[in-house]
Amino acid sequence: MKWLDLTTIKEHLRIEPENTQEDRMLTIYGESAEKYVLNWLQRSVDDLKAMNEDDNTKVPIEVLHASLLLVDLYYQQRSTVTPQQQYLVTYGFDGLVAEYRKGTYSHEEEED
Repeated sequence: MKWLDLTTIKEHLRIEPENTQEDRMLTIYGESAEKYVLNWLQRSVDDLKAMNEDDNTKVPIEVLHASLLLVDLYYQQRSTVTPQQQYLVTYGFDGLVAEYRKGTYSHEEEED
């Protein structure tokens, strides 16, 4: 994983650190979440780090938070079919990272 790690994922999901039973799945969810974020934002990890005004060695905190929301979704919802109605949480993923998406007004566009 590029910016997520098992310690942070387990803390977010309230899984005890010594519980290693699902580490492989959590790693898959973390890697999938990071890839989803990069594809959705149309950015590279280096682009995101450069946009972090507080610490350009890390992705912005909003990107980390949005990634954890995705991991939580993947962990809780392990199937594409559900008997319950799913609802979008207002100010969720999109609200956290929309300003980092390529083509938004918040950041200058790089020349191709």
